[in-house]
Amino acid sequence: MKVANTIAKQLLHPSPPALGRLLEVIHSSEDVIAQLAVISDDQLLNDTQLHLSLLHQPDTMIRMLELKDLYVQFAAYRLAKAILLNRNTYTFAMTSTPESLSQSLKVSRQQVVRTLVQKLISVGDGGNSGTGRAILELFHGLLKDHRYLIRNAEHHGSDCDDGNDDNPSSSSSVDAGMAAISQHVAVTIVQELAISEFWETTVLDRILCFREMQYPALVLFIDLEKARVPVEAVIGVSDEFESSVIACHYNLVHYLDKWMSSNSIGSLPLKKHLELICISMRPSSLPSRNSPGQQHRREGSADRETDMKRPLDILMALSPIVQDVLQAFRDLDPELEEFSSGRTTFILSGNNLAHDYTPAAVSSNMRIKAFTSNPEAVRQLGRVCLTATLLILDTLSSPSTSTVNSNVIGDYYGQIMELTNKYLTPFLEEWVGERTLPLLLTVYGEDDAGVSWFLTTMSRIYRRILDLSRTSSQQQRQHVLDAIHTLLEHHLHPLEALFSFLETIGFDYQTLLDLLLTLDDPHESGGMLAAVMAILRSFTEDYLDQERVLRRWRQEILDDQQVQLCQLEQHAWDSKSDTEGTDDDKIQLQQSQSQPETRLALLDNVHHCLDQLSHQIQRLYKNNLFPYNPRPLLHVLELTKDIIYTVLTDYSVE
Repeated sequence: MKVANTIAKQLLHPSPPALGRLLEVIHSSEDVIAQLAVISDDQLLNDTQLHLSLLHQPDTMIRMLELKDLYVQFAAYRLAKAILLNRNTYTFAMTSTPESLSQSLKVSRQQVVRTLVQKLISVGDGGNSGTGRAILELFHGLLKDHRYLIRNAEHHGSDCDDGNDDNPSSSSSVDAGMAAISQHVAVTIVQELAISEFWETTVLDRILCFREMQYPALVLFIDLEKARVPVEAVIGVSDEFESSVIACHYNLVHYLDKWMSSNSIGSLPLKKHLELICISMRPSSLPSRNSPGQQHRREGSADRETDMKRPLDILMALSPIVQDVLQAFRDLDPELEEFSSGRTTFILSGNNLAHDYTPAAVSSNMRIKAFTSNPEAVRQLGRVCLTATLLILDTLSSPSTSTVNSNVIGDYYGQIMELTNKYLTPFLEEWVGERTLPLLLTVYGEDDAGVSWFLTTMSRIYRRILDLSRTSSQQQRQHVLDAIHTLLEHHLHPLEALFSFLETIGFDYQTLLDLLLTLDDPHESGGMLAAVMAILRSFTEDYLDQERVLRRWRQEILDDQQVQLCQLEQHAWDSKSDTEGTDDDKIQLQQSQSQPETRLALLDNVHHCLDQLSHQIQRLYKNNLFPYNPRPLLHVLELTKDIIYTVLTDYSVE
């Protein structure tokens, strides 16, 4: 109450010096140096008195964001963000004394946001693209702050569930978190975006046609999609916010369909565009609610049908692009030697695409060049396709699918068969082979999170196909699933993917342990721990799949032994020769001696790595140095070691 009274007095008697200097440089001064000196003053960031005054002068804030100098724009953005995030204004807005001032403050803040949204809508129609970019970046910063508060509240809620909710200070922090979330300006931003003309096709076309606005616009769209998280249990998140988030999602999806394979996205924003497509496929965890003013809003079962079909539509739209990109890599860099961004060398690095790309209707060759000069975009394209595939398989195996209209399901299956026959089966037959796993690990081996995401996703896809192939009652579908399963089993089995990854790190158990202890997961896939657990648990618990894998291993070992026997016989024959042999003979001998690692040697190295890893985890756990309960992990490690050991002992490997 004391804080509220103090703020009320400040509002009634604003500080003329700070406000006066700001108004002078905003409205009258043409001196950029003077503008920068005043607006970038750090003291303004914490001046609640000034913030409350400017909230009641939305035109002044808009004029400040319209200043043209780049450095001044950044300072104005920083000040505007500080004003809209000032916690004291939240406290003031929640107090009942004086009520008229509290309501006035809320209305003023809403007016500021509404004016900003209208300015954004008018960009390209007499508006300034620089101002539009500044508004997009401001909205991004505010939505990101709101998302951070929600995540903190979720973590705090889980702590309370563990028995820490009796602490008075804990209860006080919960109340403060509720206030910050419920009164956050991001709520107003999402609501205003949902009911505005922002989602009209002509408006979004204008915004995305400005090169400097493409990237911040895509980032803002991603922020809106990230808001579709399971926040029902977080106190302070209102129904109106959830409804507005869902409304924005369906409006965005409706628009994105027209830009799926568009050539108008520049090279630099391409990764963000694909990231947006990927996250937009995620089924909404928020309940469907009505939101006034939405013309494109879908209801009930229509929402489920739209979410269900979206991954399939995306995969069909992107399949030709994937084929073109892969063909380009086959022609330009088949071993992906120039792909790694760690070497800072890209395919077609000499082109000027990344610097001089102009959004326009360009040829498909230009689109392919945009990918081949952008490894991150290629990685994201792969994530989109693998995620879409997994979501399609989830839909096929989901019990809730039976509740959808039978005509829709029939059409869905028909489209799946069309996609499979036209793109998927020919793609797998042409591209999947012995080199597939090493190349995929090259693509996603840029960071640990990428590798763990790839391993987890491949494990889930393989598991879904395996389950569906065993339960499918349709003969046509069964035939297709069996064919896909056979290809994946021989060349993309998740266990083989894990073994290939271990080979890339030299079977170093300490490196693997470090990855298992890393719990940060930007892709929300569970990290390396989830990947290893999923792969090893599936292998050790599915006896039919395990039997097929062991049979294949034994056959490969016999094949390797036959090859080695032939090489020994050839070497013995050559040694009887009186001559030392030609240079070609020496080269052929060196090549035969540098053959890829045999299956038996690979299994021996894997067994040794997992054995050392298991012992090290046990030592750490006994000394209370392990951060989580390792017993489930140790269990699957022991089972996997035992299975591998049976193969090793059959062939007398010590």
